[in-house]
Amino acid sequence: MKSPTSVAFVERKVGRISAATRDYWEYYVEDYFRRKKESIKVHKCSFCDYSSPILTNVKHHIMTHTGERPFSCPTCGQNFARKDYLVSHMKVHSDERPHRCHICINETSKDVRGTAKFYQCSECNFVSPWQSHVKRHLLIHTGERPFSCSICGQEFIQKAHLNSHMMRHDDNRPFKCHVCGKDFKRKDILKTHMIVHFQNSLS
Repeated sequence: MKSPTSVAFVERKVGRISAATRDYWEYYVEDYFRRKKESIKVHKCSFCDYSSPILTNVKHHIMTHTGERPFSCPTCGQNFARKDYLVSHMKVHSDERPHRCHICINETSKDVRGTAKFYQCSECNFVSPWQSHVKRHLLIHTGERPFSCSICGQEFIQKAHLNSHMMRHDDNRPFKCHVCGKDFKRKDILKTHMIVHFQNSLS
């Protein structure tokens, strides 16, 4: 299909045009659209080469670098980078079961055809394709916190949370911001800090 800015496209729509009109079109109109296309603002990621004319896309992409997950499930506490991911997740906690399994006739909140086996929490509607995630989630119900800080005694559900906590007792700050030089104890705190530089670059 011809471009709507091309001479051939115009002639097909309105009939043959004069040589003068053709010259005008080619020189002025096509040049106008070319310059307009070149002037579209492109937003760039401050961490890598990713770019997009849509600012929201860049903001979502930035979260893959920062690890930021601002949308939290009020039921189970699971965090998500995007609101639509949270909305999709919330169906797990809903009583609504619009999808029926074609094998066992069980009803589910999500269409899981062609996916791996799902494991469900015995205490609530939480499901996951990973059994280890369900076991970890179950600790929320039991109150068990198997990982304990050897310095202050604080207990945690996940080992990763304990490891993160242990850095508070350490004065070492191995993570440096390449923009302003500020040092941080944890990588996730550095990533959150980098958002400030990203937002400043947009303003």
